Amino acid sequence: MSVSSSKNFSREELKCSFSGECEIEEDALNRLQALRDEWGKPIRLSSAFRSSSHPRERLKPNGPGYHHGKNGNGGQAFDVLIAGEDVVPFITLAIKHGFKGIGVCQSPKTEWNQRFIHIDTRDKYACWSY
Repeated sequence: MSVSSSKNFSREELKCSFSGECEIEEDALNRLQALRDEWGKPIRLSSAFRSSSHPRERLKPNGPGYHHGKNGNGGQAFDVLIAGEDVVPFITLAIKHGFKGIGVCQSPKTEWNQRFIHIDTRDKYACWSY
């Protein structure tokens, strides 16, 4: 079942910036909300749902929308703008709340020009850097 908002996350920040679609898995959003509740301070998202027509999704080797979008196991990923001393405690808490995919981008010299942590609710643990 998909949802489009929660107590601390609006449809506006969860939707695809390209198409406006928003099909977040309910379990993933519940986990994100529980993480936010325990974190105790705002969580800023740079990306959540992405449609299969989103330019970044079309370039993925696994096909569009594997975790962010609606193909594969889509609607279960979030990119969180976070850096510095908050990174390790945030990742620890994300794992506690069932996020098994952890992508780390802490260099502003990437194509995105921002620091973020990707979290998703895939079935097996995976960690990578950008």
